[in-house]
Amino acid sequence: MFPRKQAAYQAINVETSEDSLSDTRFYSAISFLNEPIIEEEPQKPPSKQKEVDYVIVIPNKKLQSFENAKYAHNFLNALSAKGVDVNMDYGIHYTKFLFVRLTIPDILVQELATAYKINLSYINPYYSSETQYNWKLFQTEIDLKDSSRIFRRAPDTLMDLRPTKPTKAEKSMLLYLLMTKTWFDVNANDYGVDKLLSKGIFADAYPLHDGAYEWTKMGQLTDRQLLAKYWASFLCVYKNQPLNLIEKYFGTKIAIYFAFMDFYMRCLALAALVGIVFYIAGLLMAIFKNHNVVDEEICQSNLTLCPVCSNNVTCKYEKYNKYCAAMKKGVVLDTIFSSVYGILMSVWGILVIYFWKRRLNLLRMRWNVLNLRWQKDMRPEYVKIAKRTRTNTATGEQEHYIPKCQRFFTLSFTNGCIVLLGFGLILFGICMVIIGNRLSFYIMYSIDKKTVVQASFFSKIFGGFMLFMQFHGFVTWLPMAAAYFTRIEVPSTPHNYDHSYILKHSILLFANRFSSLIYLTFIRGRAYDHPGTTQKYYLIKEFTHDLCGPHGCFQNLGVALGALFCLGSAKILFAQFTRMFINVKAGKLDVVNLPQWEMDFSLLRSSRLFTYSNFFDIISQYAIILGFVSAFPLAPLFAVIRNIFKIRIEAIKFTKYSRKCIPMKASGLGPYNKIIRWVYHIATFVNGCVIVFSSSTISWLLYKFYYKTEGGYYKFMLSEFDSADLAEKSTQSQGVCYYSGHRHPPSSAEKYTHKSEFYVIFIAQLLFLILYEQLIMFMCGLLKGILNEKPRVFKERVLHEEILVREVKQKMLNDLYNDPSRKKFPDGVHIPRI
Repeated sequence: MFPRKQAAYQAINVETSEDSLSDTRFYSAISFLNEPIIEEEPQKPPSKQKEVDYVIVIPNKKLQSFENAKYAHNFLNALSAKGVDVNMDYGIHYTKFLFVRLTIPDILVQELATAYKINLSYINPYYSSETQYNWKLFQTEIDLKDSSRIFRRAPDTLMDLRPTKPTKAEKSMLLYLLMTKTWFDVNANDYGVDKLLSKGIFADAYPLHDGAYEWTKMGQLTDRQLLAKYWASFLCVYKNQPLNLIEKYFGTKIAIYFAFMDFYMRCLALAALVGIVFYIAGLLMAIFKNHNVVDEEICQSNLTLCPVCSNNVTCKYEKYNKYCAAMKKGVVLDTIFSSVYGILMSVWGILVIYFWKRRLNLLRMRWNVLNLRWQKDMRPEYVKIAKRTRTNTATGEQEHYIPKCQRFFTLSFTNGCIVLLGFGLILFGICMVIIGNRLSFYIMYSIDKKTVVQASFFSKIFGGFMLFMQFHGFVTWLPMAAAYFTRIEVPSTPHNYDHSYILKHSILLFANRFSSLIYLTFIRGRAYDHPGTTQKYYLIKEFTHDLCGPHGCFQNLGVALGALFCLGSAKILFAQFTRMFINVKAGKLDVVNLPQWEMDFSLLRSSRLFTYSNFFDIISQYAIILGFVSAFPLAPLFAVIRNIFKIRIEAIKFTKYSRKCIPMKASGLGPYNKIIRWVYHIATFVNGCVIVFSSSTISWLLYKFYYKTEGGYYKFMLSEFDSADLAEKSTQSQGVCYYSGHRHPPSSAEKYTHKSEFYVIFIAQLLFLILYEQLIMFMCGLLKGILNEKPRVFKERVLHEEILVREVKQKMLNDLYNDPSRKKFPDGVHIPRI
């Protein structure tokens, strides 16, 4: 496949040292193979131990099988034939495992990089190690140029010099790509290290960490030690992340994830500061103005509220003034400041997207992934099912394919199942909220029938808890369902598989997380007409009578979001802490002087789709903040606190307690580049609907500047009802009671029909929603015209590189045509004359 000297095609070269165990057990396990696994070579003088790029762990019990041993033998010999240095030893502590150490030579790295069209770091034309920070307070000793003590101990990493050879992360990545295409049997689908891992022949395969992470006071410092001290530590929660060092050690994909988290958190911190200001302004407005209105119109009111259901035990007539305390709490959130803040957050959301693109382009240039292109190789599972072949019109090569008719039915089945599951999750979320609200009322009324206000507040807290349970109850099996239907779909390439899986997983997660919030915001209580229609929807009366009380659903939504953020953040952080430390304690080794590959084997297994699953967590948080921030202005503050600790917990897990992940390259967020745009547009629309239909901003403005009726704003929002018109008479029945709505009184000829005020408010709400959407579209177009996705420094450096390339080509042409030897005219051609 690649040109190599004859010596490079020898069989596996096993080097043993004095402190390593003999390989006789491995040889005896596969001695029945026809072809020997090793050739005899003359004794060589002991040399320095080679650097290990990758480790494969093989259980000894798997080698007892003839077929498994043959697969391992073929795979390792194939790697050795391609030039990879293969060494192996049985473990000192894990004596039942064979540790195969792989080292890839630099010449093979060059060939693989050329084949996969990957630009290595040491030939990066856009290399720039300069990082600008505004304040020294947020810098670490890695960033400070005057920290000469640290620089002297890690000159290769911290001297801001371009690498002179491929980095260890790049060598591990290219070796992994080589192993994914290495055959271990003659069958069409028997290739790749992932296939051997799925069969259980290999226990694990992972790159090697750079030694221990504990800090030493003398000697050279490794990249892992630097990251452990200045990144993976809670003492650095307010410090900048060393993104360049993260990229060098963990690869571009992991670095882009943490760069996105860093950028998003900085933007979120600014939004949190503005949110605190608006929340305080709304709080002051409520204390000095709105509370006085509540005291006059509600606390001193003698109005009687109508029952909202037909059950005389749990539903009864109540005095309006009993909701005095609840209304005072509600006006703190439901102010005009909250609505204005929601509009500003919609503008903030598009700014995050555009400025992240500019930031990403600079990172792509710095990390040399501008022109990253992956080969679209067929997955073994696809080749196994796609029996038919055809000639590719572009390449002229034979390729496997599935007929369009079969493909159509498969896609229809999988996507249809995902949609049905999504609807099922939505219905389940709605049922959870309804059950939580009704159960809380039943419990409180059964204890004390006089505690109406306490029952209402308990309903909000219990609803938030049920919302939290519904959010996180399906976290474990939703990825399994998405992976199952993706496997049925059989995508052709790994790239298509990841995109299909992420799209299905995102649909299910969004349906699970946002169904209950949408119900609380737009559906709850909308089917209710007036107290005289208790039997109109008898089969779903619990659904139609699931009201929020006279204060509306805005306060319920705010309390539910607060409970969701607090409980969700505590649950995620606690789960990560316990999972990490319990597994680490269980796998902690007391054996000293163990080889690094055994120390790494005792750590947690790293996940290939870690970045994608965590990207969705951040994007869903972004969607909740954009869509419902007007109901809970402190959501950005809670999100910032959570993300600060989340970054450091993940850094500790990556650096200290997990095996080193495969340091893959990436040029962006992958499929989430499109998902985040769709999330923004949907979330901004939801935010506008929350401001218009859930808050009282529009109705309050209309009342203040247009209606100004007697009795005040809260009396204006109520309608009269004659208790004699109830379907089920109660022993507590009274003459006239009030309910929320704009309907004609019982004395009117148009009894219980909508008043003109209802239509005026509804039209005003629609007009505001249209103006809001037009404002967002205008801001998107304005930012797209003003802000370029490629910063000036990016365009200048790329243009400079293109000019250099053109100058080199022109110089080559000039040298070619100005060659003095070309000015000689040999007499070899004769033109005939007439």
